[in-house]
Amino acid sequence: MNLKFIKILGLYQLIAGALGILTFLFFLHTIDLLNVTLNGLSIYSGYLLLKKDFKKGLNLSIINQFLQIIGISLLGFTFKFVAGICLGFYIDLTSDTIIGASVNLNIWQMSFSSNTEQIRISLNFIPVILINYIFREKAKLN
Repeated sequence: MNLKFIKILGLYQLIAGALGILTFLFFLHTIDLLNVTLNGLSIYSGYLLLKKDFKKGLNLSIINQFLQIIGISLLGFTFKFVAGICLGFYIDLTSDTIIGASVNLNIWQMSFSSNTEQIRISLNFIPVILINYIFREKAKLN
């Protein structure tokens, strides 16, 4: 087992989740229950890894990272969550086909709007890479 990777992943998730909640609170001066829940999942899975509860920590880390892969805006609904680093690309099909790159930190977007024409899909590569490593570490546990 690569304990160095697990420790780094644990710290990354714990810090990213805490920063996600704090930046939301700082800029919007409010608390969003779903934002706190998702960032709380990041904090908790990081905490478990640091406390060496590897099985539960890695399982929750997979869920946490999976939720950060795809962002979508479609039919007036928008969802995008990233606790940590976002490095990826997006395709915007709203009025024309636009493909672009995205580099961000801690993203939280969820909304329902009357703009039903917006169609945008984004893909974050960082959680895809992390999930690959997490599955390798899980295989070593068994």
